[in-house]
Amino acid sequence: MRLRLAEAAAQVGRPKAQRELAASQLARLSKLVPGSAVAQTALDEARAQLATVERDLAATEARRRGIEHDIAEAEIRVPFAGDVTERFAQRGEYLQIGSAVVHLVGTGRLEARVQAPLALESRMRAGQELDVRLNGVTRPTMVRAVVPVGDPHLLVR
Repeated sequence: MRLRLAEAAAQVGRPKAQRELAASQLARLSKLVPGSAVAQTALDEARAQLATVERDLAATEARRRGIEHDIAEAEIRVPFAGDVTERFAQRGEYLQIGSAVVHLVGTGRLEARVQAPLALESRMRAGQELDVRLNGVTRPTMVRAVVPVGDPHLLVR
């Protein structure tokens, strides 16, 4: 896409130069019309030529802006810092807007789901502080929720 952008930017130069030439020819002919040194049709042709070149320039600029938009839309933005744990797309692959590209795990706020015996449920409550050991480091951590769940494999019917 960057190569397409460079090509489109280079193509803008041609109609700009043609516009300057057409504008100067129109100005020159406009000065000659009052003295009847040039026909009105020549002046009309110069106006038409300038209008045509300006439309070509506008179309070329629009193509360039479209490529810039495509480049901006190709950028992947994430709502938080984290680690990529799985890729769903490869570099250069075309995707729909909103398609999953990676599985991103935020490392700023860790969450632990801990299974404990149901007998401990009465001693646990949301907001309680517990020490959690991770990779040999113990940190005080706040209990967000206590969800009593039995093992579905042990249910008796």
